[in-house]
Amino acid sequence: RQFYFFLSTFAAGEAIRQCFIQFEQPFGGISGIAFLTPPGKLCGTSFYDTTHYYLLVLLILLGCGGLLYRFNLSRTGRTIQAMAENENLSAAIGVNAWALKTLAFCIGSFFAGVAGTLYAAYNGIVAPTDFTSQFMFKIIAAVIIGGHRTFWGPVIGLLVLTIMEEALRGMAQWVPLIW
Repeated sequence: RQFYFFLSTFAAGEAIRQCFIQFEQPFGGISGIAFLTPPGKLCGTSFYDTTHYYLLVLLILLGCGGLLYRFNLSRTGRTIQAMAENENLSAAIGVNAWALKTLAFCIGSFFAGVAGTLYAAYNGIVAPTDFTSQFMFKIIAAVIIGGHRTFWGPVIGLLVLTIMEEALRGMAQWVPLIW
């Protein structure tokens, strides 16, 4: 619950990253897995061109965002929001909190996997050095800045942090301090 979930998720992410570094055979060690290719042609469109790949990612982003928004408005989504407000009250009226937490975690993991797949295909490589503790901190800071109670809060928080990061491009060591 609450901060304990945050800390355990942060620790699990770091443990998994260290496993990817240590196990060179399946994961490529510190250098990662290279030579990943973007999707093949779709309707005659090649995604080796960055503009076409950007449009593909934008289309997938809009689709995923639409699905998540509709889920947020659904009965199950509203039940998850109510459970987040007061878990004890939700349990008292018969809501299975563990199942809903698991569902929310799995849905979030699925969409994170979609984003990771697109990121790896764009870069052509996926390595543990791409997912540092600073990257995880940026995601958590975006949720804190934008707020977790609304659908658009984390998105706005991420936009604010990205704008700050771009404004401080020449001073990368100051970015975590400013966040």
